[in-house]
This record gives sequence, structure tokens and C-alpha cells, in this order.
Amino acid sequence: MLCLIAGLFWVIDRNKILKQKYVKINETLTQQIVENKNYQLRIKQLYQMDTQRLQELASAKSEIDRLRSYAERDPERVYIRASCATNDANSTSRVDDATRARPTDAAIRNYWILQRKNCSVRVHHLRSTRIIFAKSVLIKVIKKECKIKEMK
Repeated sequence: MLCLIAGLFWVIDRNKILKQKYVKINETLTQQIVENKNYQLRIKQLYQMDTQRLQELASAKSEIDRLRSYAERDPERVYIRASCATNDANSTSRVDDATRARPTDAAIRNYWILQRKNCSVRVHHLRSTRIIFAKSVLIKVIKKECKIKEMK
């Protein structure tokens, strides 16, 4: 009879320990589910931002191409916004009938090439940032799943 009572207490104690482990694992799993949902939400937001930025960059590229074609068709109408410091000293020599300063054709072509490359670099940077973030999220999820399995 004494062995039966001792065995019953052992079973009850073992049941309490298992219940505590179950509660702890269940809490961890609930936290993991919440974090996974948050990560998925962040990934969706990043995807939307990336899509928006890519559309903006595509429209910027088309605008650059449009302006470049205008500049190639009518190079006399290409203006560069610039400002020069004025000299406050009294100057007697002035040129009243001088023509406007204009960049060379090669400078204009190089300007458009640099604008195009700048857009390409920004697109590449956005894509690589999105990939790096997705990899870090997956690594965190895998590590947490491994911790849950170790607790069992």
C-alpha cells in the first residue's frame, strides 16, 4: 500500500513538472507565432515600399530618357541651373551682349549617363537591402524553432 501511495505521489509530481514544461513551451510558441506575424507584416511592408520605390525609379528613368531625347534633338534648349556670386566692387567692364554659357555636347551626354547609372545603383541597393532583411528574418525564425525543439 505504501508503494502505491509513493508511486501516486511520484506520478502527480511528474505530472506537475510536465504541465509546467507544457505551459512554458506553449508561451514560447505563442510568442513565436506573434513574432512570425510581425515579421510577415514587416516583409509585406518592405515589399510594398520596394515596389513603390521601383516604380518611382522606373518613372525617373523614363523621365531621364525623355529629357535626354529632348536634349539630343534640340541642344540649344538645354539649360543648367547655376548661380554665380556677384562682385560688389565697382566694375567698369561689362559685357552686355554676351551669349549664355552652355555646356559642351559631351558634358550633356555624360550628365545623362551619370543620371541613368545613379538610378540603377539605387535599384540594386533596394533589392539587396530587401534580400538581406529577409535572410535575417529567416535566420531568427530558424534559431527560435531550434530553441523550442531543445526545450522539449
